[in-house]
Amino acid sequence: MKLKPETVRIQHNFATYCRSGISKSIPGTRQNRIHHYRRLVFNVVKSTMKQAFPITHHLLGTKEWDELIHNFFEEHDCQAPQIWKLPYELLEYAEEISLAEKLNRPYLNDLLLFEWTEIEVHTMPDEEKPEFCPTGQMLEDPLVMNPEYRLIRLDYPVHIYSASEVTAKKGNYFVLVFRDLESGKVNFMNLSVLHAYLFEKAAIDEKNLLESIEEAAEIFHINNWKQLLKNSLKLFHEFKRQKALLGFKNYSCS
Repeated sequence: MKLKPETVRIQHNFATYCRSGISKSIPGTRQNRIHHYRRLVFNVVKSTMKQAFPITHHLLGTKEWDELIHNFFEEHDCQAPQIWKLPYELLEYAEEISLAEKLNRPYLNDLLLFEWTEIEVHTMPDEEKPEFCPTGQMLEDPLVMNPEYRLIRLDYPVHIYSASEVTAKKGNYFVLVFRDLESGKVNFMNLSVLHAYLFEKAAIDEKNLLESIEEAAEIFHINNWKQLLKNSLKLFHEFKRQKALLGFKNYSCS
């Protein structure tokens, strides 16, 4: 059912008031009570952000955090139709206003992204569970990886170091964030660029691990084949232990 233009205008003005606090004449509202709506809406947003970004909230402290949330609430034209997606817009807002530079916390965007990704993976729609065999040949059989994951790249290792240490460790980091298909628990693994490459090859391509390792040796100019093979096997056994690797596409499996 299409809303009347007047209804749309009233809704827009009411939403604008809730964000800005600038009073307008809105039919059906009382001036001595309308401020309660703004307070209630703001409290929902504030509570959502605190739950979504507990590390960032603790790191910034009350003054900087409250200022960020107030400015976001008043200035940002939120588009998310679902409340759980709203934290991603805070991440975008922080990048738009260059908050990391303003607060002299160069790792802040990475921290927000890491915390958001945990929410995204936890809440993402269930993927169709692929068929796989629990046992197989790690090198020869095509691998079946956990489909419920995100692989993110960070400049700062916010997932493994404290704020006091992380600034001095700028580099090229990859984090695999994935959801246990049975328990729903979100786990993460720190990966090198080589390991991230091998994971994505296994998750996206039909090639087996041996073929992916051969390609990686050529791309990354690795001459020590024995060590590369040993480290890659160790990595994928760890993927399987943590259920980032589900099993094998072994066509003889009954």
